[in-house]
Amino acid sequence: MSKIKERIAEVSHFFKNKDTVLGFRKLMDCAIDTQDLDIYKAVISLTDWKEQHPDQEEELIQRSLKILEAISKIEIYVYDTSKPILKAENITKSYGSNKFKLGPISLDIKKGHVYGLVGENGNGKTTLLRVLGKELKHTEGHITYNLDEDTSTPYKLRSSLVYIPQRTQKWYGSLKDNLKFVLSNYGIPAEEIETRVLMMIARLGLWNYKHLKWSELSSGYKMRFELARTLLRQPELLLLDEPLANLDVLAQQIILEDLKSICNSLNNPIALILSSQ
Repeated sequence: MSKIKERIAEVSHFFKNKDTVLGFRKLMDCAIDTQDLDIYKAVISLTDWKEQHPDQEEELIQRSLKILEAISKIEIYVYDTSKPILKAENITKSYGSNKFKLGPISLDIKKGHVYGLVGENGNGKTTLLRVLGKELKHTEGHITYNLDEDTSTPYKLRSSLVYIPQRTQKWYGSLKDNLKFVLSNYGIPAEEIETRVLMMIARLGLWNYKHLKWSELSSGYKMRFELARTLLRQPELLLLDEPLANLDVLAQQIILEDLKSICNSLNNPIALILSSQ
């Protein structure tokens, strides 16, 4: 069975067992893989209906399976994730006449995988992420990027390689408008911008928060909106510095599962490195 058929069968299984929460998230992942705006609009419409009718489980299941059937008829390109997009060989970073030295470290990073950096404060997690994200220059060793997009200039490299620090800057104005502004910089038509933004909002569980302002959100939802803004840019390598900080255990599990699913996209996989204590 192909990967596409396996995923469609998995979604169908969730709905048939009345696990609508996980089933709907997996349905949205399948929808995003189609890159079909009509499918996006169908999912967006169903998301809005679902929020207004939280008790109509059977109707939600039937509507979801109808969209899933439409998805099954669309040909989806499957990306080859076998080749590393980043190779680091014996890299080190030294501060203050070697008073602190990180490394040497060697690693291969592939799309579709989630990599974790675990350790106490001061062990060099942030330093390594910033080195890999071209925020800091390493002292020794070599780093090679094999990204799909043109990375001939620092600006172009930043479009495919995104580092998100633990403390993000405050947004101003409507959260939804901020997300639309991100895509407007890429010359995408206005109607498509609206559809893609609403699809990402739905996927990250932000539907009921899209018209709020930054100050009205908890730290967990601030991180989700920051992820939405980043994922709309379709990065190839995403570096997250302690995205689970200040979240309760349940919220941590949900966001980790969402990140894993999004990075495992069939046609637009992402390599993700995240740090945590």
